[in-house]
Amino acid sequence: MEQERVLFDTMRERLNEEQVACFNAIVAAVEIHEQDPQQQEPSGAFFLHGPGGTGKTFLYNCLCSHFRSQGRIVLGVASSGIAAQLLPGGRTAHSRFKIPLSNDTNAVCNITRNSFLGDLIGRTSIIIWDEVPMQHKACFEAVNKTLNDVCNTANQQLFGGIPMVLGGDFAQILPVIRRGTRQSTVLASIQHSSIWHHLHILKLKTSMRMIASEANQVFLTFLTDMVTNHALHGKIQLPAYIHRVSRVDQLCDLLYPQALLHEAVTTHSALAGRAILAFRYDTVNDFNDVLLERMPDDEHWFEAVNQVDLSEDAAAAKAFAVK
Repeated sequence: MEQERVLFDTMRERLNEEQVACFNAIVAAVEIHEQDPQQQEPSGAFFLHGPGGTGKTFLYNCLCSHFRSQGRIVLGVASSGIAAQLLPGGRTAHSRFKIPLSNDTNAVCNITRNSFLGDLIGRTSIIIWDEVPMQHKACFEAVNKTLNDVCNTANQQLFGGIPMVLGGDFAQILPVIRRGTRQSTVLASIQHSSIWHHLHILKLKTSMRMIASEANQVFLTFLTDMVTNHALHGKIQLPAYIHRVSRVDQLCDLLYPQALLHEAVTTHSALAGRAILAFRYDTVNDFNDVLLERMPDDEHWFEAVNQVDLSEDAAAAKAFAVK
């Protein structure tokens, strides 16, 4: 707990004003719940909304360190495995809460009061759930009903009365509906769940990822306008400061000039800070093929395997399990 306290003190000093306001509101809700677990109002369920780079994950980690430094239990989950790895002790929501794979709004999770997980949930002080907009509303309704049952609370309470911090950005990925229309995708969002109107909305607007320079601020304003300015919805005109190319080799010339590729052979950090994002794997392979052909010296292939055949003696001598 001492290590968590030191970590919290360090992170607490780095919070901006918006993050501090959100932090205080969440901590106050947890304290109220600790004093009276059966209290129904005010609700201790929050939705933390903010674009990418506004410090949502940093705030989650700060909350985790704060409560764990006091010996309290914090469950951190996320809708995707990658996002779950950014939370200390994080797991996917489906793994933690045994959420059924069907999107039936009447479904419940496979958790009982007398199970180990049921006991853990009953002693939990706060739950943090990241990347919420990408998950079907049925997942949250199933968790809500299950936690009410596990904590033996009235259905009028949210998530068994346990303070809950949901978070994400609705400008990013929405629920994926098989062969779904735009309407069905929107209707699957948590915003169309009965839970949504009971959540306290917290907002983060200040980007912590962009360096405070004029050029970056102009680009940040452009990204924000694409979400909030309806005139920019649909087909847009890219600003003049964004370079445009029509072929793979032109983009490679722009980002990875030949002199840089020669330097990268001996200096591994030469390519740091440069990346090409693509929608499809075959596009990524096209870029890789072009750049590998341009790099000097010999090309080496290293085959990877995920299973090794060992004798019984060799397997027993390994310090870790062979997979």
